[in-house]
Amino acid sequence: MIDLLYGLPGQTLDIWRQDLETAAALGPDGIDLYGLNLIPGTPLATAIAAGKFPAAPGLAEIGAFYDTGADFFRRRNWRQISNNHWARTTRERNLYNLLIKEGADCLAFGAGGGGSIGRASYGIASDLTHYAESVRAGRKPIGLLAMADGLQPLRNLVTAGFEAGRLDMAALEAIAGEGTTAFLAPLVAQWEAAGLLAFSDGIVDLTVAGRFWYANLISAFHDILETRLLSAVDAA
Repeated sequence: MIDLLYGLPGQTLDIWRQDLETAAALGPDGIDLYGLNLIPGTPLATAIAAGKFPAAPGLAEIGAFYDTGADFFRRRNWRQISNNHWARTTRERNLYNLLIKEGADCLAFGAGGGGSIGRASYGIASDLTHYAESVRAGRKPIGLLAMADGLQPLRNLVTAGFEAGRLDMAALEAIAGEGTTAFLAPLVAQWEAAGLLAFSDGIVDLTVAGRFWYANLISAFHDILETRLLSAVDAA
């Protein structure tokens, strides 16, 4: 498995194609593509601000890199198993990323790790001193704990569906209630017109552009559905 970053300072599409060729030539079972998340205060962001590196392309500009990568793997018959993951062989299944978004339990180990059990999500203390002292004292080094509300199964369905590039509206309606598909129809039609998805027989299929913007689509679905369901509860 190889992870590749796109949207790096000074990276051109030609350089990106060379990166893809080099990685694929190594014959890995799978390759993951991730856009650079330039976090303020990190060494790279600081170096760019100081003029030591050219500016990194913005989010609207790096879509071409994702499109180039998707086309690269499509031409080679690699199987796309999620928005950022492509498999060359059956050994690469991306189970962690897919299952965790479906709401599967995940046990976390080590400082800074995060996991979930049922409705509870938790994080292991990231401070190494605190972590080590807790372990030596026989205490669980839990740094944070949160409990999900009753809408979590709905969020999991939307997140897991869009992560895999396909959302079954009938399954969504079974959780969110009758009329959900009709309620979301204007939004789905707008996104379809924008080239983000195709909608047929109750199935939303993300296009390459939709897969690139999938996090935004998930966020919009969550906000709209939660507002509708919470309003219905308040009205009752």
